[in-house]
Amino acid sequence: MRQKHDAQLIKMIPEHFGCEYSNRVFKTKLRDGATAFDFINVFTEHAKAQQLSRKLDIEERAGTLAKYIANNAKKL
Repeated sequence: MRQKHDAQLIKMIPEHFGCEYSNRVFKTKLRDGATAFDFINVFTEHAKAQQLSRKLDIEERAGTLAKYIANNAKKL
């Protein structure tokens, strides 16, 4: 039940935070699905529209997520 809930939340990320370019990735019919790194792009694109302190926080967290994904690719 928790996994289903989390999956639904993850599916909402591009709709809520996505901007012009990252939305294209998630809405295209040319790809089977998004990768974990596509979510990094959503966050970094969203950060561009934020004030500097918030932008830096978002980008730092996106970097942490990217590092986690890279270090745990086999598990994911």
